[in-house]
Amino acid sequence: MNTFDVLEIWFYSLKELLSEEKVKSNFLRSENDFTSASCCLNLCRGDYEVDLVVWESGTAELVYGRPRGEIKSVHIENLNDVQELTNVLTIMAKCLTHK
Repeated sequence: MNTFDVLEIWFYSLKELLSEEKVKSNFLRSENDFTSASCCLNLCRGDYEVDLVVWESGTAELVYGRPRGEIKSVHIENLNDVQELTNVLTIMAKCLTHK
């Protein structure tokens, strides 16, 4: 099991709850034969959107904000680090619970 497997399991275990909270969601994985395989998680609630792209190396990019407002981007060196993962999940939760 790799990082992508864990993220996919996590996503699908929460998909119904996300839907109940009116969060549109999507999870995509690149083909295994890509030079730099990745997965992408997109979450959208109201006018807030969050995109998380994770590569095999553990590096990631988190982009979030409003489509017609301020967009922020955060580079993550190692999403496998507990503190980095906590920071990313905190940002995602704040975006999705913003009223």
